[in-house]
Amino acid sequence: MEEKQRKEYPNKVITICRSKHEISVLGRFYIAFGLSFAGFMVMAALIVMFSDGMKALNDHFPFVLGMGFAMSLLFSLGHKGSLVETVCVDYIKQEIRVLRYDLLSHQHNAAIPFKGFSWDVMSGGRFPARIRLFPLEGKRIVICKGELGWTFEDCQKLESALSEIVDKDDWLNKK
Repeated sequence: MEEKQRKEYPNKVITICRSKHEISVLGRFYIAFGLSFAGFMVMAALIVMFSDGMKALNDHFPFVLGMGFAMSLLFSLGHKGSLVETVCVDYIKQEIRVLRYDLLSHQHNAAIPFKGFSWDVMSGGRFPARIRLFPLEGKRIVICKGELGWTFEDCQKLESALSEIVDKDDWLNKK
């Protein structure tokens, strides 16, 4: 495998945060889940009510409730990424530090060394474009563009900082 790492880095530290940080990334996830749950409940209730009538809605309420919960859970999990709050690219220490949360509000700090690091942007499909960070060891970290407070401008800054470390991994055109 060819070595794509650059040897000379700028002597600086870049910190990229979510622009919309008045609500925590976890709070945004739970708000999105609640709103999608309400939306799917209304949609399912209307479908059952107009197809079978009001009595059928009362009879099938547990089904409608379960369907609304399942659909909103799938929708929310598809848009959550790794719940990243801050990414710090430290060219001096040659590492990337990521502050992220899990669904139970536990804070996790990950340090990704430049050596063996790769990244790409996965776009298309039903979900938003995602920046994926791949450390040599450990789990990948995913940031959803335009979701949970990460604007496209924030993601462009992050992509620019990551490009100074190693070129974007074009996984579609691998030989």
